Amino acid sequence: MFIAIKRTPVTVSFIVLLACVGILTNKSFAKEVAAVSVDTFIDSMGINLHHLDSNERAWVTELGFRHIRDNSLAYPGSADESALTELYNTFGIKTGFPARTQWTIAQQVAFARNDFIDWVEGINEPDGANPAITYNGLTDRDSGADDYDATIAFQNDLYAALKADPQTSSLAVLPPAMAYVNNSRHISNLSFDIGSIHYYAGGRQPIGGPGGPVLASVLNDALWLKNPKNNDMPIIVSEVGYHTYTNQPGHPGISEMAFGKYAPRIFAEYFKQGIMRTYLYQLRDDIPPVNPPKPMEYYFGLVDLNGNKRQPYWRIKNMITLLSDTTTWNGSSWNYPNFTAGAMDYTLTGETQNVRQLLLQKSNGEFYLLLWQEVSSYDYSTHTDISNPNAVVSLNINTPIERVETFLLDSTTAKASYSNHRSITLNVPDEVMVVRLVPRSLSFPWSQSDIGSVALSGSSEQSGNLFTIKASGQDMFSTADQFRYVYQKLHGDGYIIARIESMEHTSGSARAGLMMRQSTNSGSEHVSIFARPGGERAFHWRAVANTNAQTLSTQPISGPYWLKLARTGDTFKGYYSTDGSNWTLAGTQIIPMNWEIFVGMAVTSATNSELNTAIIEQTYLSHQQVIVKPVDAIGHEGTSPLDTATFAIQRSGYIYSTLPVTYTLQGSADWNSDYTSTSWIANFPAGVDSLYVSIDPVNDAHIEADKTVVLKLQSGANYGIGNAWQAQATLYDDEKIGTFESASVPAEWNATGQPRSSVAIDIGKSDPAGGAQSLRWTYNDNDIDRWGNEIRCDFALPQDWQWANKLTFRFASPASVSGKTIYVNIRNNGIAPTSSGIAQFHLAPNAEFQDIVVDLSGYERDQITSLFFYLDGEQFPGNPSGGIDYHFNIDQVALFDHVDVADFEDSDLAVWTTQTYSTVSIETTQLDVAGGKNALKWTFNADGSSAWGNEIVLNPSTPLDWTCGKVLKFRFATTSSLLAGKHIFLNIKNNGVGYSSSGVGSYVLPDDSLYHDVTIPLVDVPRDLVTHLSFYVYGLEFAAGSHTFLIDNIRIE
Repeated sequence: MFIAIKRTPVTVSFIVLLACVGILTNKSFAKEVAAVSVDTFIDSMGINLHHLDSNERAWVTELGFRHIRDNSLAYPGSADESALTELYNTFGIKTGFPARTQWTIAQQVAFARNDFIDWVEGINEPDGANPAITYNGLTDRDSGADDYDATIAFQNDLYAALKADPQTSSLAVLPPAMAYVNNSRHISNLSFDIGSIHYYAGGRQPIGGPGGPVLASVLNDALWLKNPKNNDMPIIVSEVGYHTYTNQPGHPGISEMAFGKYAPRIFAEYFKQGIMRTYLYQLRDDIPPVNPPKPMEYYFGLVDLNGNKRQPYWRIKNMITLLSDTTTWNGSSWNYPNFTAGAMDYTLTGETQNVRQLLLQKSNGEFYLLLWQEVSSYDYSTHTDISNPNAVVSLNINTPIERVETFLLDSTTAKASYSNHRSITLNVPDEVMVVRLVPRSLSFPWSQSDIGSVALSGSSEQSGNLFTIKASGQDMFSTADQFRYVYQKLHGDGYIIARIESMEHTSGSARAGLMMRQSTNSGSEHVSIFARPGGERAFHWRAVANTNAQTLSTQPISGPYWLKLARTGDTFKGYYSTDGSNWTLAGTQIIPMNWEIFVGMAVTSATNSELNTAIIEQTYLSHQQVIVKPVDAIGHEGTSPLDTATFAIQRSGYIYSTLPVTYTLQGSADWNSDYTSTSWIANFPAGVDSLYVSIDPVNDAHIEADKTVVLKLQSGANYGIGNAWQAQATLYDDEKIGTFESASVPAEWNATGQPRSSVAIDIGKSDPAGGAQSLRWTYNDNDIDRWGNEIRCDFALPQDWQWANKLTFRFASPASVSGKTIYVNIRNNGIAPTSSGIAQFHLAPNAEFQDIVVDLSGYERDQITSLFFYLDGEQFPGNPSGGIDYHFNIDQVALFDHVDVADFEDSDLAVWTTQTYSTVSIETTQLDVAGGKNALKWTFNADGSSAWGNEIVLNPSTPLDWTCGKVLKFRFATTSSLLAGKHIFLNIKNNGVGYSSSGVGSYVLPDDSLYHDVTIPLVDVPRDLVTHLSFYVYGLEFAAGSHTFLIDNIRIE
């Protein structure tokens, strides 16, 4: 039966979570995710207390709880009542009050008038009371197990009395929380405001599991929630917890380690379920009597009887500490920050099946993403902890983020920090991980950080070109700097101008000004021009890293002033001005620095005891930098919706003006026939830092190579081009000659007119590339017909194969016809180039697939109409009476030009590793002969005694199939002609196994330092699962010292 609920409108002093905004499931989530304030989450957390001594009061305040549920025997005038008053007046901790069955209704109301009371709850677990509850002549369960007339009468009288009293009428009233939630169905005509349940998972994970109650069903068993008039009623879990007594029959305990994982997960998971508040049971273990019937009852505490704090204590404390905002208690109410939580644009992908997440936000804008695996961490049947593997997920962030840090709850120190703020790989454990995401407070491309070991963290805010920078730090005279830096990258020559609006006089040595810096290391080389509080100007520099800085000071000047810092090559100059037009040189220094450095504004207080606030107007940063990156480097023909490739053109520097950027589109793909694009100019509006260029593949009916589109930036008068000056995307063709994975034979493949041949799809002969099917050619030999044994692929439209130089396929035959010949031929515009075929190959001695490569060079192939396979029947034993069937399988028929292994234009070295004496980097100072800007620089340091350990290795993330090519080609150069005659060796590992100890080939260095094309044959080298390509030298061939090589354009042909 349903419960009839009497509701009286009341003011409830809780934040009710029903919509569960920002609370997500375990799928790949919608990008724009609304956050919930951290205070809302912290307010959803509570703890049960059985004692109110000074230790418990100290622990509950140390933990940071704002809500407790008091199971002590506090009564009016008692010391416990005074303790609850102290907790409220001093720390703002409010108390949930379960009704005392030994008190009268009037006594309950009198106690509820205390300011510290949060809510009043009905009788605690009346279905477990022994003896049964009695009230006004009524007794529970005297007429059956489902009889709770005493509890119902008590609840309704208590509710009426509380609502009738002016001092308690606004308090929320909770119903009795049953020990067994399904007993709630035996209560009717009950009056209350907020639902209440007790839920114990019995040793299982927080949401429950097999063999025990599941949280979702427990919530459903709270039948009052099913009343259509009360679907929006909030619910409190006033008891939930775990005990560590592992030998309790029927109610398993768990380890302290598992408890430490489960406790924070309870609060996060129940908040996700829309539960208004969750009270963990309990703070400290109870003192057990002699021979207790249920020993487990005395081991639920976060703290044991000796005052030892268990793992869950520290994890809860650390979680609340990490999430605490600027919220304060003023003695009568909480002062919450005046802000509304926003949203973050992100997705979570990867192994998300069991990953749960909760997005929170502080008033300072920082997001806190809670991640955990909702899985079992303890096997209560064997009393062992479960070692769950981390779930590997990618956090893909579109909201501009300045800093990302991850925490586990064993401490409040970050476990990791990330500089790539767009896509981060996280290993999510079976405990709560906190990901702190600090939104960018400065517009792109500005960044900020404290440099050096400052005592007080600085901050920066931006409004247009006006920057407010707060900084501490003990100045910049020694070998290590301490200051706040607002910066961006500067490529090559340029200058910055700024007006110093104001700065505080925290010290006579306080400074605010402009800086160019090699790196963000505290001891980096730098050049600066500063203003001081007294009006002096200081030209400041460090010529050599980690040495003392030097300075030149000028006489003080009055009035407004501007600063300018300029770089031309390695020459740096600082200027100052009173009008922003006429400049006075303050100093010049020649300091070698990289092409890419940092430029921006620097502030220090010259004291670590306070922050210095400076306001700086950045009026000009010369020479905007423009780069291009592939956002989606792959496009496909024939998809719906169209799968486009996309480039992003990004600019840095002063972005508050319009800027046209020109570019070209090159590569093997042709504009209009292979793809379309709308423009050749990227017109940046003022304030916009990124524009996107879409490459839309043209869906045609031709078999073509997968083609490339290369976007190359062109020089312009008002911008410079950064390192990433070109980007490449690949357009994949959707027409193939034959992969045979469909249910029937493709229409173009047939054996028409060939009385002895037929074709079918063979699902019993799978190709070794992973497909499940292949084409089966059945030939019936009658020992009479020599020819007429052919299968063909007849194309609906003539195909242009001039782009391809090879035809590849896989072929299998019975072992009984080993050595017999199969012919391959084509017809171009209906004419075969030769009657003997363009290729012949002999059948393998076994029934396995063999890889066949047919050279197409030398044959006309601009209008291919047919491809056919045939045989000479005279070679095969036959039977004139009925014939003999021979079955051949063909698969993976494709055209091939070459495979690009590496061209080093994207500066990606992640797949290259080195041995002891070798290093690799991207070389940008020497152009490769293919027209690209980059090459791989391999530096080998010979020590004169080590023969080996001088190797660089390509380790692809997945094995590479190179069977379509016969040779490995690359370009190789040395930086010295003195290395002539020395050897470079190569080796390949296929499926982890090396070809031989001497490698697959070697290259003799020439007597010049130019690029040379190198070809290494691969015909006999296994190469269907290439896991390793290495270049190495024999160290004893080389004189002691450093030797540098350049490698480029590695490809398979």
